Amino acid sequence: MLLCKQIAVTTIQKNKAVALLSLYDIKAVLFDMDGTILNSMRCHQYAYAQAFQHYGIKNVTATEIYQNEGTLSEFNTLKKFLQRNNMLADEQLISKIVNYSHSISQKLLLMFGNQPIQYMPELIYRLKTEKYPLALVSGTSTSKIKLMLPESLYQNFNYVIGGRDVKNNKPDPECYLLAAKKLNVNPQNCLVIENSPNGIRAAKAAGMYCLAVTTTLSKTALTQADWIISPRITETVLFGKGSRISTINNKSTLPPTIFTKEVFKTFTKELKSSKEIPPNFMFIYKTDQKLKHLYARIIAVAFASIALSTTLLVFLFFA
Repeated sequence: MLLCKQIAVTTIQKNKAVALLSLYDIKAVLFDMDGTILNSMRCHQYAYAQAFQHYGIKNVTATEIYQNEGTLSEFNTLKKFLQRNNMLADEQLISKIVNYSHSISQKLLLMFGNQPIQYMPELIYRLKTEKYPLALVSGTSTSKIKLMLPESLYQNFNYVIGGRDVKNNKPDPECYLLAAKKLNVNPQNCLVIENSPNGIRAAKAAGMYCLAVTTTLSKTALTQADWIISPRITETVLFGKGSRISTINNKSTLPPTIFTKEVFKTFTKELKSSKEIPPNFMFIYKTDQKLKHLYARIIAVAFASIALSTTLLVFLFFA
């Protein structure tokens, strides 16, 4: 198997003038989707948290769910959580947990899963403009990828590799090796952009460079990557200081803001019958509405007080 040369893990700061693509002879860039391009991991996290709660599985943190991205539905991962709660890890129970989680996440992903992570669309458009071959490599099925990923982003990828296109998913390197083969690029000339430990392991096992973005986990959980950065400076790091595209030419091609009134109403109607409305997904919208009502009341009371004070002053003046 081809192995890339050892590089010390580096957390790249904003003021570092680097250009990784040219410096390391990168000829193709491979992207993970959930948590890297799309802000969809919170949907999966919430769904599994609800499934664990439903079946009495306690003491599983959000960080642990993010750290096990890609293997949450596998027997060994769920077995660990069950044993921690002194529960028998049988296949029937694990199957119920997975199905319960998927029933929630599928609804959430269709409503909220298509929101791009800030700065990633600009990076994808820039790479495409610069003629870099691109592949999307995800554990999600290609049919679901097509539904979730906005067409304005989907069309930029030369190949899309889904979870059902390979026998073994991440952390196995099969998916990334297949992508390199499809792009006709040697693995050592590929850069993988990932957000999870399992994805990083897959990239490194494939002999590729890996850049981790801190979208779902802190840098301490991503130390197996070659570089760890914030999405905000990804484009600058890849192309060099001062080369960043600050805006997208056609912003209308991007999905709408997540917590619009229309989205809230549609989502509520969709999940009302199954009573699976996640309160933390609606918290921002509801809080915003409550604040608006509170501000309106404060303003009304203030005007009423001013009017009353003015009336009293006039009365006292002429009395």
